[in-house]
Amino acid sequence: MSSSSPGFHESSLPLRYSSWINEIIRGDIPTEKLATCHDCAMCRKADEPEESQGLYFDPKVRCCSYVPELPNFLLGRILLEKNSKSVPGRDLLLNRITQRIALSPMGLGSGKMYSLLYSNSEHAFGSSYHLRCPYYIADGDLCGIWKHRNSVCSTWFCKHERGEEGYRFWAAVKQLLSTIENNLALACLMHLQLSNDSVFEILAQKQAEAEGGKANLLATSELDQVVDEKTYRILWGEWEGKEQEFFIRCAQFVDALSWKEVLGLCGPEVSLMIPLVKEAYLRLQKKPLPDVLLPGPIKVSQVNEENVLVETYSEYNPLSLPTFIFEILSAFDGSETNEVLARLAREKKVEVEEDFIRILCDYHVLVPA
Repeated sequence: MSSSSPGFHESSLPLRYSSWINEIIRGDIPTEKLATCHDCAMCRKADEPEESQGLYFDPKVRCCSYVPELPNFLLGRILLEKNSKSVPGRDLLLNRITQRIALSPMGLGSGKMYSLLYSNSEHAFGSSYHLRCPYYIADGDLCGIWKHRNSVCSTWFCKHERGEEGYRFWAAVKQLLSTIENNLALACLMHLQLSNDSVFEILAQKQAEAEGGKANLLATSELDQVVDEKTYRILWGEWEGKEQEFFIRCAQFVDALSWKEVLGLCGPEVSLMIPLVKEAYLRLQKKPLPDVLLPGPIKVSQVNEENVLVETYSEYNPLSLPTFIFEILSAFDGSETNEVLARLAREKKVEVEEDFIRILCDYHVLVPA
């Protein structure tokens, strides 16, 4: 994304989400400076040879080849925005709400047709214009709803400064925020006293999605991208025709909640996830090297005289190792780390700095025995 858009910082969370995570970790939220949205790290630079990296994104698609599921209260926040510079995709969202496709009191989804294409497309992520987010603004390469993006868009990075350790942290945060989004969206239904018929239909659809199979087959209306009017009336009940007001009321309800109240509404599932986020965060703070290391599972992507490109935790973030480093990985045979480093210096005349060993650990090129 372009850094010219207000609030565009690669690893910043939306303001409310930041406050929730700060309540948990009681520290600075990690930054991911390698994931450069303003100058996409996954797009080939003009002076970069084709074989320099195994995977690239289209500059006009990037990681925006994904349609986010937006919970009702986020829709309301976007609708409350009157400054087009702050949320330049507001009108695009408003147009989707007007179309009513994949719209329910729970929020605005991507639709079964899109989900089918997305889940059955090989190598389409980062390259398919057809899968590109409807809130993507091509004039300037902007995310039109960046300020109020959802948990998935807020926590996905193509590259992590701490390799797999960074990925583990953000995966835990995504799981937590996604669960909070779902629980708060349900809480909004209770707060606005949605009818029993509407709630029954919403929960039936969620159950069908979870079960998959025949219950999740595409209906004719979904194939043709039109609204099933009968189902739509059941979903919305007395709120039909007042969808925007409903979403705004959801936003106002959630915005007034304290973190303690959020926890009270979300229940044990979120409470179980909080320690996972804390643990992942503490792993990022650890500095000492493990006492004993072994080579981890890696996939060699490219080899030349000077470097070996290896793929570890993510195909989007390969690690280029000097050939001599790759060749000495087998020296980490279960002996004490300090002993291995001393042996390499003595016998191979190779001195490896601890900071570099830490990088190998972060990417799980070397793993604790």
